[in-house]
Amino acid sequence: MIETPSVSKTKINAPNGQFYYRLCLYWKEANRKEYQQLSELRLHKRPSTLSEKKTNEEVKIKIDARIEAIKRSVVDGKYFIKRNGDKNQFFDFFDNVVTRIRGGKEDNTKSSYTSTRRALKLFFKDYGLGNDPSLNAVNTKDVAREFKVFLNSSNDAFRGGKYSQSTQNSYYTRFAITLNDAFERKLINYPQTKYVEAPKVDDPNIT
Repeated sequence: MIETPSVSKTKINAPNGQFYYRLCLYWKEANRKEYQQLSELRLHKRPSTLSEKKTNEEVKIKIDARIEAIKRSVVDGKYFIKRNGDKNQFFDFFDNVVTRIRGGKEDNTKSSYTSTRRALKLFFKDYGLGNDPSLNAVNTKDVAREFKVFLNSSNDAFRGGKYSQSTQNSYYTRFAITLNDAFERKLINYPQTKYVEAPKVDDPNIT
């Protein structure tokens, strides 16, 4: 289930005895806040005429409608999608994570992400997502769950026929990190890997 944010309002003073609201959207699970200024929807601080009172009533209705529209767009998976939406390809962003966001210029880090990329390529093909799926297509609970199953299965393409538990954990964690970063950059909705526990490892010191 997609988490909808709680919404709080703060009054911001404006000229001519008016004010507007600044919305604070808070996603508890992601511990994420985002602000929106509703500066075009202005109310009178002390409405003294019937016209001013009517304006305030109409504006309050519009504000409530705006808040509901925001929550609905989150549930529909549209809030975090930029203009190019499904054209954000997963591996384009994954490679960006490696080289820019996660310090992939270090040999060890780059090598581990390269191995993860190879495993994801195999999985996406096996799952029917093709060679270059979009971020939105990849960000589902079913994909996260099936990737975990895939990592724990035998496959002739794997070195040794099956990944070790630590490797399964490592690959899934890097997949989750990529979706977390895409979420932070507003390319996708809440990362669905959050709802699927990463493969366990026997040694708690292995990460």
